[in-house]
Amino acid sequence: MRRHSQSRRLPVTGARNPWPDFPYLLDMSLFQRIWKPNKGPSLKEPEAAYDLWANSYDDPGLNLVLDMDADIVEQLLGGMDLKGKRWADVGCGTGRHWSRIYQEAPVELTGYDVSEGMLAKLVDKFPQANVRKIAEDGLAPLQKDSLDLLISTLALAHVAHIEPVFRLWAKALAPGGLLVLTDFHPLALDKGAQRTFSHKGQPIAVKSYVHPLEGIRALLAEMGLTELRLLERVVDQSVRSYYSNQSALPVYEKYLGVPMVYGLLYRK
Repeated sequence: MRRHSQSRRLPVTGARNPWPDFPYLLDMSLFQRIWKPNKGPSLKEPEAAYDLWANSYDDPGLNLVLDMDADIVEQLLGGMDLKGKRWADVGCGTGRHWSRIYQEAPVELTGYDVSEGMLAKLVDKFPQANVRKIAEDGLAPLQKDSLDLLISTLALAHVAHIEPVFRLWAKALAPGGLLVLTDFHPLALDKGAQRTFSHKGQPIAVKSYVHPLEGIRALLAEMGLTELRLLERVVDQSVRSYYSNQSALPVYEKYLGVPMVYGLLYRK
């Protein structure tokens, strides 16, 4: 089963016109202005990239991936009694889901992230927040049976080796605890999708790895977790306006029929 944890670095250059491969922000007009032939975005490690992105990450605007992610998280959490639980948000960023989590009156909620800049923004939004920086080994400091619910959204593909991460998560969940996991779909990443943003007029891509969904599910099963739900959001006619509003219909045609975000729900 070790083969399931293998990953591949994504190429950053090589396409004749790189800007259509950036559905994450969908700010195609921006990339058209700054695009130069044969020049792709600067590739950065997640910590450095998100420190630069932190100040603008919550800026308003159309964002297909974030909207798909929010819909998936709501569907995975909806209908369950989650009041008074112990939560951890791994890869919490600026706390996109924290307003939703606080509706459940958690007895504990801790956010973990590699980026101090993103954590600072989270604390600005939620001054009562308890946050921890993820160590250089990429593992959040979680204790055995300490959690009723662990959520991680749009972060896993930044991790090169996911098996030790899953092992830690499974250990940290108490019996009956839930894991909510979402991310960029590996099929979209494999087709060239990237997490990108602009900093001081320059395009930056965050390093990602392709982990096949079948391998992710197999590893979680190996850790003793039971799959309850799998959701996938595909680029289809219903999201065409995200692209047309940004004059990016060539991107829409490229990803039409491709799953862009997946969500998984597991129980220990």
